[in-house]
Amino acid sequence: MRQVIKPHNAVRQNRPVVGSGRYCLARHNGFTLIELLVVIAIASILLLVAAPSFFEAIQRTDRSAAVSALADAIAVARSEALGRGTATVLCSSTSGSGCTDGAAWHSGFLVADTQSGGVIQVWGELPDDMSAVLDTTGDTDKLFFQADGMTYKNSTYVVCDSSGATNARGLVVAYSGMSRIAVDSSDDGQTIEAHGGGDVTCPST
Repeated sequence: MRQVIKPHNAVRQNRPVVGSGRYCLARHNGFTLIELLVVIAIASILLLVAAPSFFEAIQRTDRSAAVSALADAIAVARSEALGRGTATVLCSSTSGSGCTDGAAWHSGFLVADTQSGGVIQVWGELPDDMSAVLDTTGDTDKLFFQADGMTYKNSTYVVCDSSGATNARGLVVAYSGMSRIAVDSSDDGQTIEAHGGGDVTCPST
């Protein structure tokens, strides 16, 4: 008798199909508790290491911005004195409309024409936790520029924050009315020097 051979795909398969019906294999996504704790511990360590560096970078940026603003103000005061042929004053100002008595440079400053009293340009307050001091033998809240652009005395602007005098920045203003960045000329690695050659000091908090 002739034997009939059935095609392979016609043969009934009784094996269960994986992934269908009650034979479906369960798959779970996510972290175990231990894995989660390990991730949190690593993130905490990275945060502790990175946070101080990030904060110091912000402070450096703020100090540089403050020095740049003061250098700009000095240049404007000198240029306006030369251009107008009259004396100008760079002074601290809390209102933005006139000079303020006292050394409140962190609250803002401005350049004004001493003859007319008109305000020429205003700069806003410095970032929080920052101070600016005018180190001179006379006024601590005003710097005058004569009609020829010269000042009456050498002086130094000192910019400080909570990191102290070691990281202070400064601008030395010469009789010529020109300014330069204060440097550590004694190379003691501690702090920069004011116009008189001595180390700068930051105001006590």
